[in-house]
Amino acid sequence: MEIQINGQFEKAFFRDERTADTIFALKPRQPTGYENRYGNITCIGKILPYEAGMPLAVKGNWQQSDTYGQQLMLTSCRESSSDESASIVYLTSGKFSGISYAAAKELVMKLGCDIFSLVQNKDAGRKISVSVRKISAQSAEKLCKKICEIIYERELFEYLLRYGGTWIAVGRLLKTYGYEALEKLKTHPYDTGLGHGLDFKTCDRIGKETRVHPASTERLQAAIKTAMWRSSGRGHVYMPQREACRNFQDVIIKDGSFTEEIPNTLVTNAMTRHPDLVIERDFEDRIYLAALYEAETETAHHVRRLMDHARPLNYDDSLVFHAEHECGLTFAGQQRRCFDLLKRSGIAIITGGPGTGKTSCVSGLLAAYEKMYPKKAIQLCAPTGRAAQRLSESTGRDAVTIHRLLECRSLSHNHKLTSGTSLLDADLLVVDECSMLSIALASTLFSTVRSGALVLLIGDVNQLPSVEAGDVLHDLIYSGCVPVCRLREVHRQAAGSAIIRNAELINDGLFELDENDRFEILDSGNQLGIADNICDTVQKLYNPKQPFETQVLVPVYAKEAGVAALNKLLQATLNPKNGQPELRYGKKSFRIKDKVILLSNNYSLAYFNGDLGIVAEITNKYIAVELADRRVYLTMDLMEDIDLAYCISIHKSQGSEFTNVILALPNVRSLSRNLLYTGITRAKERVVLVAEYGAVFRAIQANGFGRRYSHLIQRITQAVSQCA
Repeated sequence: MEIQINGQFEKAFFRDERTADTIFALKPRQPTGYENRYGNITCIGKILPYEAGMPLAVKGNWQQSDTYGQQLMLTSCRESSSDESASIVYLTSGKFSGISYAAAKELVMKLGCDIFSLVQNKDAGRKISVSVRKISAQSAEKLCKKICEIIYERELFEYLLRYGGTWIAVGRLLKTYGYEALEKLKTHPYDTGLGHGLDFKTCDRIGKETRVHPASTERLQAAIKTAMWRSSGRGHVYMPQREACRNFQDVIIKDGSFTEEIPNTLVTNAMTRHPDLVIERDFEDRIYLAALYEAETETAHHVRRLMDHARPLNYDDSLVFHAEHECGLTFAGQQRRCFDLLKRSGIAIITGGPGTGKTSCVSGLLAAYEKMYPKKAIQLCAPTGRAAQRLSESTGRDAVTIHRLLECRSLSHNHKLTSGTSLLDADLLVVDECSMLSIALASTLFSTVRSGALVLLIGDVNQLPSVEAGDVLHDLIYSGCVPVCRLREVHRQAAGSAIIRNAELINDGLFELDENDRFEILDSGNQLGIADNICDTVQKLYNPKQPFETQVLVPVYAKEAGVAALNKLLQATLNPKNGQPELRYGKKSFRIKDKVILLSNNYSLAYFNGDLGIVAEITNKYIAVELADRRVYLTMDLMEDIDLAYCISIHKSQGSEFTNVILALPNVRSLSRNLLYTGITRAKERVVLVAEYGAVFRAIQANGFGRRYSHLIQRITQAVSQCA
């Protein structure tokens, strides 16, 4: 039997910031018979993050719980002050400036106790200031505005709950649309919701309820954009039109709420009219997100510009001896040929695997260039903070992330990346870990390099390509229009490393790997066996004072040996709750000292996809994360941007290096040679490969990167009239 209880919010025992599921204490106005020794009852429901003292009217049914005893399972929750004392307590709680006890009492006596209904009336602020002498017009307006914000938040949240929306989406919609969010959502659910915390599935539920036509332009274009976002998330710069149509139908069938089929003729017409798409017609019709089309064409244009304006540099062979003296190194064979890249400006590439001396060559080239041009500007950068830090340590020079170098402004769902600087002050620009370059980042970077400068790109083309759309390093090399120095010879000092030997064997497609105390392979039978072995191995190697010395990597997110399952297991093992503060977000929970990874680029807060850190502070408003060089604060609307990092994907590990790598290898279809190669080459000293039966063989056998749809090679070869 449903009952109603009036009371005030005391505190939350548990809250999931994604779903807003909350267990909280309510102090009832009238006895219920189920109060605890503090005079509170326990309630469970989806509610706003109320502050202590908020007057509420709740409805629900009693239910017995082993943990909390009798609990009220809520069917509704409203802000409501049912008596004078509750209203006065709330008004004088310190949340409203300019409201004294006497003013609050006068307001309630003259205008009634239900202030939540009062402030929604037209001219409520003027009525309050006229009726209550002790409240100024300004204070009255602030009071009404703040209470209305709470009411509006709840109304929007209740509306979204009906369709599977989340609390986080409320914050994003309000940040973008303010008080118009709910009306806009009802009128244009797809245009309003997509990209603001709501996925196509949720928007389509709203669309069906609000009687949107299943073949409306707004709906079709939203499904097309969702399909294109997903393809770019898999690394594709464009999609062939036939495949784009298939992906569209997948979105409609799997995530749609309507039963009507959509003919492909309507889909192609909607694609043609879509403002955020470009269709390039050729022997195959290519469908691009407009920003990715612009990035690809601009990248080819700037490669041509830099190569067309390439000029001879003041190089001679004696500079090799100078570089050897400065660096305390001896360059031989392929390494000496790298110095030929200093003969002309433009773009040049050094590629090679671990142990081939890429870092030594960069140090030598920098010393030689500085000798050639002592007064010219040199800039060093890399895609991630950890990669930039490693570049700085190896060269003894300052290096920054590409995003920081460019003062990047924003990368939104339209994939448009903008730079805060017009031209870089760099005559020589060195970019490390270029296998990680996305097409959007490459376009922005090349556009800021002045003609006549030398861009030196360093990377291992056998590693995984960028997490984001594009495979820039591969495409530049195989265009044949950019000078490339390939380092294949492993140095004598590195040749004894089991990690490097096995990386070469994997790259050559050989299955008999060398095992010793620095490279172990643990056969685990099945995925549950992997999880057990991972847990045992981590406990042996993990140093809590240096949490990123040892890192677990895995190729997949799902399954028993995937990122999510292993993170939950390792968090419980290495950082158990033990009464410490915890923030719940969906299936994740975060605690102080947790290892975490950031999953998106946020240019205003200066954190980027793949950044690793430690949780330093947790409040009900934000999580503070200590990164390598700074602390960032993530508010509740940014919780999609963070995950635990006891275990991370191999893709996310690119640009990082760890003393020990524990690589979980379940036998899944997505295994590939370059995935395994990338994973083991993240380790400096030790690899423990924990593999399901047949997984190592399957990975090495699966040669190739998997096709990424990119037209950059063709654009470069068409654009560059004379190859260097």
